[in-house]
Amino acid sequence: MQKSNMLTSTGDLDSMIFIGIHTQPKNAANETSAMAKVYDYAVETFKVKDAMMMGDMNAGCANVRISDWDTIDVWRRKEFTWLITHDFDTTLSVNCCPYDRIIIAGDNVADAVIWKSVGPFKYRDLFGISTDMALAVSDHWPVEVKLRGGTSAQAKANLEPSLCLTIHDVRTQSIPQQLRSQKSTYGFQIESTEDFTELYSESTNGTALLYSLITLQSKYEQMISKEAADAILYKVGHGALSDSTSHDFLEHSLFSVRIFFDATDKTTTVHYCTTTTLN
Repeated sequence: MQKSNMLTSTGDLDSMIFIGIHTQPKNAANETSAMAKVYDYAVETFKVKDAMMMGDMNAGCANVRISDWDTIDVWRRKEFTWLITHDFDTTLSVNCCPYDRIIIAGDNVADAVIWKSVGPFKYRDLFGISTDMALAVSDHWPVEVKLRGGTSAQAKANLEPSLCLTIHDVRTQSIPQQLRSQKSTYGFQIESTEDFTELYSESTNGTALLYSLITLQSKYEQMISKEAADAILYKVGHGALSDSTSHDFLEHSLFSVRIFFDATDKTTTVHYCTTTTLN
């Protein structure tokens, strides 16, 4: 049992308790149940409710009968969440048994969990080794879970992150004179000065916004090249703005296109952006 202060940012999770265990197969139900008392002792000692309990609990197959589960406190009590559930197989043998488990408690650690990362770590497949070599290490797989990096609730409430794709066309372009005097065109708002002209549009429908960009380009080819618009479509369509660091729920998706014509060097830059999450 150990309390750990988090060295990296994991949202509001600044410290948590880690509890490890390896039960005897013949006494797996009783020893697993006793972990609830260990947790209670740790909470009282360290004044922290966020915790992760993990290890070879032998909590599956013949070691724990169906009737035993109603007597296992760490299973019955609502504050505990079992990440490695009964449908996982954590063994290398022909048996399909969830012997190795990860259990969490506390709202902050639950918020930090990357749920799709939970499972057995099958290093045999990752490292390309034989089953015999893996069995020489253990007949069980390690189990794993990732905790997402993050920021505080205050940062999440006030920071609005976006990912943007930018295509700058270095060739000389021109802008129709009538655009300088217009306020909008084809769904884009227009702002003009002596130094630049900027067209901007946003939508919750990214596909519709891309079609608006295609339409705009076809009408003003001298300002936006077909190559630039095609590059935006290709990159977006092939995942250029996919955010592998985003694990939080995105309540509202918003997409935007910004076309910036620089009157000084007579070049055009196209920006396509989408909202994302901090973590």
